[in-house]
Amino acid sequence: MHVHKNARSVPASRELLFKRVSEQDFSVRAAAEAAGMSDRRCREWIRRADRDEPLTDRSSRPHATSAITPDTRAQVVSLRRERRTMRQVARIAGVSLSTVARVCKAEGLSRLWSLEPPPPPVRYEHEAPGDMLHIDTKRLGRFDRPGHRVTRQRCTARANKASSSPSSRPMITRASPSLASSRTSTATALASS
Repeated sequence: MHVHKNARSVPASRELLFKRVSEQDFSVRAAAEAAGMSDRRCREWIRRADRDEPLTDRSSRPHATSAITPDTRAQVVSLRRERRTMRQVARIAGVSLSTVARVCKAEGLSRLWSLEPPPPPVRYEHEAPGDMLHIDTKRLGRFDRPGHRVTRQRCTARANKASSSPSSRPMITRASPSLASSRTSTATALASS
């Protein structure tokens, strides 16, 4: 028996408690106060000592566990494979929801997507190398002048006057041919490499 360091009672103190009540005519309350425990706990140790039970801590493990039969387990698994919810399986099989969840977890059927294997990946196979050509394209923007991260000047009056005149810089729009040509040239460069 492993007794933790702050335990109020150990088998020796429980035996002393029983002797005080049975032989030294202590009241249960006085013996409990002397031992530093509650009256109820003191009465429990006295009851066990009267029945010649050991004064050690009992195991907290349950005396019996309700295990399901192999037939019930097979029924739960087959119902789950029919894509029924765990609540439906529990109701039909006549077992608790936690039992169904435990069985499904053990069988790897907890999630509905795990009932069916994933589809195989689509693979492309060609007879000779180079039969299939893969090209990556990327939009590359064109900048006619550096921004404030390079010049360290945000829009000042001087910079606005110099750059706001229509003749100083051309306007670049989405449909600009220079952007289209940059995309094409990039794709061509990737294809040729």
